[in-house]
This record gives sequence, structure tokens and C-alpha cells, in this order.
Amino acid sequence: MGLFNKRNEAAEQLSALQAELRQVYERLDAADAAKADLARRLEDLTTTVTTPPAEPAPALVDERRLGDVEQRLSAQLDALSASVDDQRTHLADLALVAGDTARKTDDIAQLAEKMAAIDGRVDRVSVELTNQLTEMGNELDELHRRSTELEIGVLEQRLDDVTSGQERLANEQARYEIQFREDLAEIAERFRRPTVR
Repeated sequence: MGLFNKRNEAAEQLSALQAELRQVYERLDAADAAKADLARRLEDLTTTVTTPPAEPAPALVDERRLGDVEQRLSAQLDALSASVDDQRTHLADLALVAGDTARKTDDIAQLAEKMAAIDGRVDRVSVELTNQLTEMGNELDELHRRSTELEIGVLEQRLDDVTSGQERLANEQARYEIQFREDLAEIAERFRRPTVR
């Protein structure tokens, strides 16, 4: 979100620089007009001073005063020329700053788009990982449940085996007991009967 604020700030700065650039252009145009006016006035004065009168006229203007005015106008023209040059330099600097600001604004916009794309990818990967972890957890629960069922089943099978083994042993024992009793009864019967020799 900070990137978008910076982009808005950069756009506002760019607008402010453009407005200042327009003002500088206006001042530069005004300075050029003033310079042209001073140059015209200087030319008029130079023409007046250098053009000899058609007929000798009485000196209306003192030449010393005229030289002073010419010097002042020349100094003002030089100062105005320097000011115009400074304004042009400042204008060029402002144009560079405006260009840099526009490039930075574009760079920030591209960076914001890349960040949004990365954020989207991170979200998708996070969702995918969450889904995979959930599936793995479910599979582990199922394996645990099955292993518990298998253990119970194995234990029941072994218990059945032991129980059936006990039943077999009990049956065998009963059969041996019956056989033993029959054998004992037969032996007792033989002892009771007299033997014929």
C-alpha cells in the first residue's frame, strides 16, 4: 500500500513541477519581451545619437547624460540577459527533474505490479501448501485408524487362534481322559475277572 502512496506523491510532485515549469516559461517570455524592448530602445537611442542631424540643431540632450543612460540601459540589458540565461538553466534543470520523476513514477508502477504478481503467487502457493498439508494430515489419520484396526484385527485373530487352540487342547484332553478312563475300566475289568490258564 505504501507503493501506491508514493506513486500518488510522485504524481503530485510531477504536477507541481509542471506548474512551476509553466511559470518559469511565462517569466522567461516576459524577460525576453523586456529584453527585446530594451534592445529596441537602445537601438533607438543609438540611432538618435549616431545619426547626425540634417541641420545643426541646438543640443537638446546632454551627451554625458546620454552616455550615462546608454550605460545604464546596457547594464540592465546585460543583467536581464544573465537572468534569462539563469532562467533557461533553471528550466532545463526542471525539465530533467520532471523527466526523472516521470521515469521513477513508471518504475514505481512497474514495481507495484510485480509486487502484486508476487503476492498473488505467494497466496496461490500458500493455499496449495495448506491443501497438501491437509491431505497429508487426513492420510496420516486414515493410516493411524487403519493400523489401529489392523492391530485390533491381528489381536482378535491371535485371540481366536489361542481360544481355538485351547478348545482343541480341551477336546484332546477330554478325549484322552475318556480313553484313559476306558483303558482304566478295561484294566479293572481284567483284574476282576479270573484269569484262565
